[in-house]
This record gives sequence, structure tokens and C-alpha cells, in this order.
Amino acid sequence: KLQLSNIPPHFQQPPEHFSAGLPRDVEAHWPRGLWRVVTVAPDRAAAPEAVALATASSVTSVSFTASVVVQELHVLPPEGSGSSSASDHAVDSVLVVTGLRRKREVWKTELDSGAVSRCAVGDQVIAQWPGDRNWYSAQVAADSGETYTMSYMDGDHRYRQVMPGQVKKEGRFCSGSRLPLRQGQWTDLAQSLKSADEIVFASPDAGWRIGTLRVATVLHSQADKQTPDDGEMVIRVGKSSVTVEAVSPAAVLYSVNDMLSRGLYFKKAPRIDSADVDVAASQDAAQARRIH
Repeated sequence: KLQLSNIPPHFQQPPEHFSAGLPRDVEAHWPRGLWRVVTVAPDRAAAPEAVALATASSVTSVSFTASVVVQELHVLPPEGSGSSSASDHAVDSVLVVTGLRRKREVWKTELDSGAVSRCAVGDQVIAQWPGDRNWYSAQVAADSGETYTMSYMDGDHRYRQVMPGQVKKEGRFCSGSRLPLRQGQWTDLAQSLKSADEIVFASPDAGWRIGTLRVATVLHSQADKQTPDDGEMVIRVGKSSVTVEAVSPAAVLYSVNDMLSRGLYFKKAPRIDSADVDVAASQDAAQARRIH
């Protein structure tokens, strides 16, 4: 974990190679003039120390001498951004965070300080129809928590189930592809499966703050066998989908046996006593005789 509290209090920007707390053999590079050292009110700090790094340009980055997996990355919007009932002057701010490895994109997350938290059933929206990827007027018919079911205004009944990133309300994405940000709250952008050697922050507004950065990597003693770039294939089971993905060896993964040994169990269905089944069957049989 990057020890931001180790930055001398009189510094206005982080040292170019500030890496205190990162894994050994991993050195960070903070481009000069693109980051500012700022303080954060204790009740809003994402880390024990009330020190953060703020972007000082529309495009900012931090690079590493080895590929790393981002386990924690807490960010906070610029002051005065985001929708808030307490402020009539809040301005929406968008941040795009991209993980690069050898200058190629491996993951990307978008955040919008004014994103709609959820689109409710009955809302009038526009949806990206998977058939041709164009946007059409629709109404939200159902919300499963991970996907939305659309009722298209033109009466088309195909491709009704779409992801949150394919739905917009009043010009803003519903939560999903863009994570909703609340005024004054930190958001964790951890990308714990894909390794990167550079993280790029892009936003029209400077002042986005980083409060916690925790990374992991494969040590050189293990490099003969594998590196974070090698990856391994895993099956990822979601609520409504099953995918095969390549993940970094530095990612923290649990097999089914690991889960059981740590006392982590899948939620079981309610158990039905066999005696209850026999009683129910007898009642059904008696009812059937009465009907006949």
C-alpha cells in the first residue's frame, strides 16, 4: 500500500519516484507537474492518513517498473462536483481510468459524478439495441439488478435484455458501465484481475483525488515460473452469465476448496423435511379423492 503520509508536508507535488509502501522491486513514477499533494478532511479520508494526491491536468498517469494488479484505488471527485441536494452549484465531472500494459489497454473504468444511481421500472430512457448498436426510445420494463429489460417504443420484442451501460436517462448512463459517485464519498476502482504497468486518469476537470493505492505483483523469485503478464484462464460465474477470462497470477483467487476451508459457503435453499413432504402428499391425495 502506498504510504502517502510519508510525503513531507511541505511538498506540493509527490517525488518523481515516490514508492513508499509498494512491493519490493516495484517503483512508481509520478510525472512532474501532473500531480499535487493535498490534504483531506479526516471524516472524508479513505486512508488513516489525511493525505491524497490530486490530478493537476486533464490527462495524468502513474507508471510502475513491473506489472501490478490494483487491489485498492480510492478516488474522490473534485471539490464542488457531483449531484447533491445540499448544493445548487454542483457540476458533473467524468473520470476515465485506464490500465495499460506495454502501452496497450487491458482494463478501463468510467466514473460520472452525476450518473443516475439506478433507472427505475417505468422510466423513459434510450437504450442501445444490441441488434445494430443504435440508440432507440424505450421504457424500463424490469430491473434484475445486473441487467434491464426494455419495452421498445417501436414495438420490437427482440434483444429486450440490455446491460446498464446500454441505457441512458436524461443524457446520463445508468449505473453499471459508469459507477455512480456521491458527493464527498470515495469510490474504489480496484481492478484485481488484470495486471498493468501504467494507470492513466483522464478528465476534463483537474482535482480528482487518490486516497488509497494498494497493488500486488509476482516477485522476481517467482519470475522464472510466471510473471503478471502470463495470466491464467478461469471460469467466472456471475448472476446471469458465465465467462472464461484471463487473469494475472498476482490476482487473489479462491477455488471451491479454498472457500470451504475458510468457512465460505454458497447460500443453501430452505430444507424441506421428508415428514412435511409425506403430509403434503397425503393432503394432495385426499383432495384429489374429494374432487373425483
